[in-house]
Amino acid sequence: LPWYYDAILSSASFSRQLVDSHCSQEADRQFGPVVDACRSQFDFTVLFEEGILTIAPSVIFVACAISRTVVLHHRRAAVKPGWLRGAKARRTEQGQTDDSKDIALASVALRAAILTEQCVADRFRTAASVSAAAVALVAALVATVLTLYEHQHARRPSSLLLAYLFVSVLFESVKARTYWRLPDKPATGITIANCCVTALFFGLEAVNKTFLLVDHLDPVSKEGLSGPISKSFFLWLNGLFRRGYKNSLLPADLAPIDRLLYSETICPR
Repeated sequence: LPWYYDAILSSASFSRQLVDSHCSQEADRQFGPVVDACRSQFDFTVLFEEGILTIAPSVIFVACAISRTVVLHHRRAAVKPGWLRGAKARRTEQGQTDDSKDIALASVALRAAILTEQCVADRFRTAASVSAAAVALVAALVATVLTLYEHQHARRPSSLLLAYLFVSVLFESVKARTYWRLPDKPATGITIANCCVTALFFGLEAVNKTFLLVDHLDPVSKEGLSGPISKSFFLWLNGLFRRGYKNSLLPADLAPIDRLLYSETICPR
């Protein structure tokens, strides 16, 4: 029975791959960056992921976010609260609490769970495990505060938050893959959940806030209200293209241009 022997050989080959995928503790405690002689040599070491993929972006984000929060603190409110703020971060006003789902605090809770797990379980803990989890928790707390300020005082989606959340999703995916291949690692499920929550946070942060703008403010061009994703792919022009495809464009169909393009601004130059 040739198929029977082929099945046995395939099973033996798969078992060897599983054994090969389990690295020793010392292998993951090396900086690497690539792990040697295990996980098919196609993965980073845990120490490298915690130092470069967690601590470095978190520290950079916290430093930039603090500066950005100070700048926004001195601006007047430009956006109404609405459901979008409640979905990103809960806030109590006039004795009433928003009952919307709070995605930012969910990320903080998952980061706190990762920190607790790293402090309790030491089988695969490296020299940077606790520090990386603590710094990531601080970054999640700062992101929660920053998203409140960005929503209320900035008319466009936050470029800083979107960049940090996008990088976090990529790096957390890499870490989730590594934890998945480690035996008896409770952080696997928490990391996967955090990756999903961060991706949802990114989607909410990318939502345009035009429908929530305060009425008494001066009109702003659609480009000025667009976030980095909309600007990169010129998505803010889609409405104009649709109107132009169905009907002839009129001057009333054109949105205000950016103030920097006004003649009174350009002529002195």
